[in-house]
Amino acid sequence: MLDGYIKLMVSSIIWGTVGVFARWSDLSPLLFSFYRSFAASLVLALIFYYNGKNVKLPPGKKQKKGKVLVLLGLSGICKAMGMICFFSAINLTTLSQTLFIYYLGPAFLVLFSPLVLKEKPEQKSLIALGIALTGFVLIIVSEVQLQLVGDYYGIILAFIGAVCFTALITIARALKELESLQLTFYQMAIAACIIFPFIAFQLTLDVKGLFVVLVVGIFHTALAYINYYEGLKKVKIQHAGVLLYLDPLAATILGGLVFQEVIAPGEALGGFLIITAGIMITFSK
Repeated sequence: MLDGYIKLMVSSIIWGTVGVFARWSDLSPLLFSFYRSFAASLVLALIFYYNGKNVKLPPGKKQKKGKVLVLLGLSGICKAMGMICFFSAINLTTLSQTLFIYYLGPAFLVLFSPLVLKEKPEQKSLIALGIALTGFVLIIVSEVQLQLVGDYYGIILAFIGAVCFTALITIARALKELESLQLTFYQMAIAACIIFPFIAFQLTLDVKGLFVVLVVGIFHTALAYINYYEGLKKVKIQHAGVLLYLDPLAATILGGLVFQEVIAPGEALGGFLIITAGIMITFSK
């Protein structure tokens, strides 16, 4: 069991460093999103081939398979939009702000689940949603006081990314017949296909860009997901959800150490409330 917790912690911390690599790459958000999704889908396809597994969709009725294809398409669109918004936000505001707002996703599930999955929200979840939105407002108020105009756009993009993140979780719960790694492969492959037309004439990479893309595609996406899902088999799902919040905490620390980013008191309190709300929702489920 301890091995499972270590794997989850390592994956969460690895994901917390992706923003640093995105900035180091000097690539546009579109290019970085394309290369990350393309490299990850390629690595996952090789892993499936090496393990003798098939990436084909499971057999089923034609109507059901059509529904799966539609949901996979929507999932790929959400993945592409989420990545582009996330990496754009990183270039406009701090790593901590981007990650704190991005992790509004679990709180937004309280709103999405009744509409899509017909799940009745629990009282604890509604309270947690209120706490998360309060944290979001505190972050915005903090930026208004500091009058950082560029950060406003970053906050908006991070918010849109959080909505896309929520949609991804919701769709994943509706695609229970697919294995997690199989779903990740399709998401990444479809996202790469969606982004490609917009960057078809900008595919040149220097040595640094190539190195960053390979690291992010292999370690931050493919191997981190494999490691995470392996750990998920050995721990309680609630604990796994809580450990995910090492991601924004790692990004906050790295933002301070690498880029000398300073966290305002209001932003710190807002981030704390968002993380608290996410943990509350995780345990309520």
